[in-house]
Amino acid sequence: MNDVTVVHRRGAGAAPAHVTGRPAARLLGAVLGYRGHAAGPRPAARRLEVPTGAVRLVIGFGDPLGAAAAPARAPAPPDSFVAAVHTRAVATGSSGGAAAVTVALAPTAAYSLFAESAGLPDGRRTALSEELLPGVTLLARELTRLTCWEDRFGLLDRFLAARLAAGPPADPAVCRAVGAIRRGHGRLSVAELTAPMAQSRRHLERRFRAEVGVAPKAYAQITRLQYALRLMESQRSAAQTATEAGYCDQAHFHRCVKAALGCTPGRLRELRNRSPLHIGGLLESFTLPS
Repeated sequence: MNDVTVVHRRGAGAAPAHVTGRPAARLLGAVLGYRGHAAGPRPAARRLEVPTGAVRLVIGFGDPLGAAAAPARAPAPPDSFVAAVHTRAVATGSSGGAAAVTVALAPTAAYSLFAESAGLPDGRRTALSEELLPGVTLLARELTRLTCWEDRFGLLDRFLAARLAAGPPADPAVCRAVGAIRRGHGRLSVAELTAPMAQSRRHLERRFRAEVGVAPKAYAQITRLQYALRLMESQRSAAQTATEAGYCDQAHFHRCVKAALGCTPGRLRELRNRSPLHIGGLLESFTLPS
């Protein structure tokens, strides 16, 4: 059974802004989390998408013609795409309206899910199709038919488990490296990653980039940034965050945040309270001033 959390907009009687859910236990580590948005009007907004280290699978669903009217081999719904791991924040616009579910995937799981085509260049978005993810059209129709988010997340559990089992496995060395980077909150160097492995640094970097989409060092920087963001959310100062997250000093932390997000830690502290969206324990985005 999925743990489902409903996040409401401000104001009495306001409709849910979004719903979050955890994947089934058998998918933990591969699927990081779910977030659903129901169809309906939402205020237009510009958001800043933060590097998370995850691959995002976004599936739009619902059709004014009704699910039963959609042909079995129709293309995947609009606004359905796969977003590769990215190292720099991206400003996006959104006016809402369509129902959609976002799945945060570990990059090694995405490699298996999309039949070896997930190691896309930094930040690339690819429209979702039957060729990229067989069965997604039927999945979208079933998501439309269901009315309960817990049932929708359960459907995603079953679909993803079957697709991951049928896909090619990621390189075990890459899986170990990704796990070590996460456990170390991005503080391990490439030399420390390769020390216990029976392969060269160059070979690991080549395989890592092919399957994850970015180099090990870049992935570690994203992971450390996310850890620093969690520390800031717990009211640590910039100096405390810099020390605990393993930056050389506060100036180094300042430069890294500026390079990745385009703003200073002080400005980030102001912005991160503007309707932040989280998925799988990761800060994904927040609203930019109009």
